[in-house]
Amino acid sequence: MTYYSDNIIAIATAPQSGAIGIVRVSGKDALSVMKAFFKPNCNSEKIKPRYFYFGHLIEYDGGPLDQAMAVFMQGPNSFTGEDVVEFHCHGSQILLRKIVKVILEQSKDIEIRGAEPGEFSKRAFLNGKIDLTQAESIHEIIKANSDLALKSSLKNLDGELNKIICNIRTRLRESLALIEASFEFPEEDIQTFDKIQTIEMIKEIAADLRKLSESFKTSKLYDEGVSVAIVGKPNVGKSSLLNALLIEERAIVTDIAGTTRDTVEGSKIIGGLRFNFYDTAGLRETADKVEQIGIQKSKHA
Repeated sequence: MTYYSDNIIAIATAPQSGAIGIVRVSGKDALSVMKAFFKPNCNSEKIKPRYFYFGHLIEYDGGPLDQAMAVFMQGPNSFTGEDVVEFHCHGSQILLRKIVKVILEQSKDIEIRGAEPGEFSKRAFLNGKIDLTQAESIHEIIKANSDLALKSSLKNLDGELNKIICNIRTRLRESLALIEASFEFPEEDIQTFDKIQTIEMIKEIAADLRKLSESFKTSKLYDEGVSVAIVGKPNVGKSSLLNALLIEERAIVTDIAGTTRDTVEGSKIIGGLRFNFYDTAGLRETADKVEQIGIQKSKHA
């Protein structure tokens, strides 16, 4: 049984023009939406799940919208766990928005609304198709900006983190059960509790939790990158170093001390990890108020 009873629609591809764009519908009436607005070129009385059909998207009165491919995925065997339909259209943003607008306005007897940001993943989570760690991984994969960030997110998408957490939870419950059992049968000659063994189990769990904590710090580095401030006296080559690292003329370079007043930023992928470089104002004593502000920013960096 699914969590929601209404139907939602949204553009499922990135908000930019491309060769292909996808409009997704999820909900109990998804197939009805497909039948109302899509006309397959083949004479098929029954739409088979997980089959792609080539045809035309049309308005309710039969007016043409676009040539498209359409696929129906029957719940619970879909990403959201509900009936899902996808229209694979040409990737014009104007066209995709028009298709969504037409379906929202012309769905006569079908209650349908625009999806909220991330609502397809939210429904997948609430309908038990993915766990919370996998839902977060989807977001991390989308915003990944380095190979290592992507690799880390893909591991969690497969449920690796959830398996570790479930294993820790199971062992904690076993430890708790052993301790509680020793309270229940204190006077009976029944061996229910090995104190040393239980303490060792708890120590192992604590060690695993510390590993998780450390892996979180590493994961944050993968996601956010390593911040590197280039700091030093004026005219020692900080801006030249930044330009050399980025292989572009990002910072102004002159032989005049104090050229850099504000922080200049640039990023580069090195060994699969993103490094965020910050060129800063030279550190020195100065009466120039503007340069003093730049020096404070250098110290902050």
